[in-house]
Amino acid sequence: MISSLLLSPSASWAAEVLSVRGPTRLQVGDRNRVYGVRLPCVRVSPPQEAAAINLVRQKLPRHSRVNLRPVGTSDGELLARVTVLSGGEDLGHVLVAAGLAEPLELGDSQGACLNARALSSADPSFSPEG
Repeated sequence: MISSLLLSPSASWAAEVLSVRGPTRLQVGDRNRVYGVRLPCVRVSPPQEAAAINLVRQKLPRHSRVNLRPVGTSDGELLARVTVLSGGEDLGHVLVAAGLAEPLELGDSQGACLNARALSSADPSFSPEG
């Protein structure tokens, strides 16, 4: 399933949020499949984790619909940009704008973050260099 989604990385599709598993990790369902999703290009520091989880849960209550834009896989999880369908907000942008996450740089551990500047495309005040 995940490998077929990566054949068209610019594509997006709707999924339903089943649970928030961490500040950048979700469990989502798409028809009869359930899989883990992790946000690429952002990092939440340990002191900010509880606040970030609360914000993500506020934005994405169970059964919320989201669009996923896959960028890769890591440790069996889909790395994907997540857009909240009800408001059109990119979840990575929301976390960074709230001061709860920082963008990853190009050479960081999440190799799927091919272009950290992609986060800045919707927000000119966002700086991937910190």
